[in-house]
Amino acid sequence: MSYFCAVIGRTGSRWRALDVDVDDVESLDELAEHLRSTGHAGPVLAVVEHEELWFALIRVDGDDDPRAFVSDFEASQTGHYATLLAPVGEVELEEYLDLRNPSAATTAQSDLGDDEDDDDADQDGHELDEDPLMAEAEADLAAAAIEVEPPPPWVGDPGVLEDFGVDPADLVDLVLESPNDPGSVVADLGERCGFDELLEALR
Repeated sequence: MSYFCAVIGRTGSRWRALDVDVDDVESLDELAEHLRSTGHAGPVLAVVEHEELWFALIRVDGDDDPRAFVSDFEASQTGHYATLLAPVGEVELEEYLDLRNPSAATTAQSDLGDDEDDDDADQDGHELDEDPLMAEAEADLAAAAIEVEPPPPWVGDPGVLEDFGVDPADLVDLVLESPNDPGSVVADLGERCGFDELLEALR
């Protein structure tokens, strides 16, 4: 299985290839410095793809911290870019909690709704009878559902291409729908963002 790496920069509505060698880069911060060193005024995106296993998107915008997304973190930790991509596994963004852990977000919303119902009942001066055993059983079932559900394979920032037309939820859906075909997901992203032909030329 082989790797494909490309670094591209956006100027206005167009993308162009940038001459950056990422093969010997050892850390995410070092890669970010390499991307910034191109002197490109617009966003710079590194696309790394490991055939049939995973892909990663690493983006820098000027001096801002790098943003990254990895389609399958566990798979990415068994190859050449494991150390470089390791920090992406520690990224937790609150705004994407519902994408990262849908069950937890649903449970939290349900709990909030229950609290609001309780408040309404208190304001009306009525107390609702609730079977404590039933409530405990429901809580145990909800906790078990969250506990046994495996985490999704992706990590990082799913909004990394949002300003180019790829909604975070769409990016996650594409990854989950084609877990064994990262190349097709990258091609789809390229078509949506306008860099598909450039990537094909660089392959």
